[in-house]
Order: sequence, then structure tokens, then C-alpha cells
Amino acid sequence: MHSGFEFWSRTRKTPRRVTDSLEQANVAGTPPTGSLAWTCEMPGKNHLRRVMPHAEEQLLDALVWLLVVGR
Repeated sequence: MHSGFEFWSRTRKTPRRVTDSLEQANVAGTPPTGSLAWTCEMPGKNHLRRVMPHAEEQLLDALVWLLVVGR
């Protein structure tokens, strides 16, 4: 898990406009402290993001199971 978008620019030759955009994305995409859910408004659709306290692999297995059984 990354705390921001810095992982997109791992080279030192990243153009300034790209690093500026990543910095803006970090500010815009960071939920308020203590928040467990927030929305991301994207062109054409919105997303609900939620921090889950469960282990990622177990959580994904459970979500897939719910999808398979139609819930």
C-alpha cells in the first residue's frame, strides 16, 4: 500500500509537470484524517473508497465469494 502517488515517478528524469500533477493528486485524493470512507468523482462515474481493516487477500476472497453467490 502506498500513501501517495510517488510510486508513479521512480526516476529522477520525471518532468516537472508530471511531479506537479502527482502532488495535486496526493492532495485531492487523500481522505481526511480518521475517515474510513470517501468518494472519488471521476468523469462519467463516481467511486466509493473505503479503508478496510481486514487482510487484503482474505477480503478479496470474501468479495469474490459474494459476487459468485449473487449478493
